[in-house]
Amino acid sequence: MLRRIALLLVLLCLATSAHARSGGSMGGGGFRSRSSGSSGSSFGSGSSRSSSSPSFGGGSSWGGGTRIIPVPIGGSRYYGGSRYYGGSSSGGVWVFVIVVIFIVVIVLVISRRARRKSGGAMDNDAEPKIETARVQIGLQTQAWSLVERLESIARGTNTNDSGSLHSMLVATIQALGKYRDNIEYAAAEQSKALPPVDAERQFGRWTGEARLSYDREVVRSDRFGVQVQQREVATDGIHDEDGQLAVAEFFVLTIVIATRGLTVATVRTHDDLKKVLDSLAYVPANDIMALEIVWSPAAKSDAMSREDMETTFPALRPL
Repeated sequence: MLRRIALLLVLLCLATSAHARSGGSMGGGGFRSRSSGSSGSSFGSGSSRSSSSPSFGGGSSWGGGTRIIPVPIGGSRYYGGSRYYGGSSSGGVWVFVIVVIFIVVIVLVISRRARRKSGGAMDNDAEPKIETARVQIGLQTQAWSLVERLESIARGTNTNDSGSLHSMLVATIQALGKYRDNIEYAAAEQSKALPPVDAERQFGRWTGEARLSYDREVVRSDRFGVQVQQREVATDGIHDEDGQLAVAEFFVLTIVIATRGLTVATVRTHDDLKKVLDSLAYVPANDIMALEIVWSPAAKSDAMSREDMETTFPALRPL
């Protein structure tokens, strides 16, 4: 009997702890990856490179093999369309010439391969490295009009080019500036400069964590367009949309950006946060490889308490 009661209590706790968090997001971009054979993304600056490495053989100036062209030596005559070299020493001279040409060919082949190998190493070293940064901001619900502004930006932004992504980022930062007094938590972190493949993996991890913080996406703006779902869920005004007694205290905004030459400092104060946001706003449009902006909750019927926020977003720290 006691086991049954304990099991029921566990199930009840699991049922009440499940959250139907809402959210919204907007973003786009891409990464170049030589290892994946991609010639480049539609975003960011820099020339694309071929994914295939040069190889000796077909297409080279040497063609399909070495052609040895005899050099006329004094004393030669033509007989019946054939070349004849007089003198008993002519055979030895030709052997010497062939050996010299063969040595020259070997030297040229080795030198060519060395240049190609050196050039390939330089290309790898010159491959642009990408920094990925994440900024999270916890705001009091008194700033709820910011959520409505973010939804408006998402609905009106074309994310198919880096210029539009830059405008989206700047519009978000400008909107944030009006609610400085409502920002209570924040966090910022940055990965080291990484090759495109690794930077894309880090970007995907951070954006995935942000979007996995909710179950229902109210608005999503990306390269496929804008998708919108029902924003509010009917409640009795006392319970959250998942049936919990909850007070709406906070919502969280997350910005994840992949670019070149970005340095994001640790955030401990409001001034630190301002410096970080200013540095993001000044990133040149052509340097933005990818950008994702996520916020949650996105519906007034979905309440996030302080405890919920600290559990769901453990990187956040009070300012």
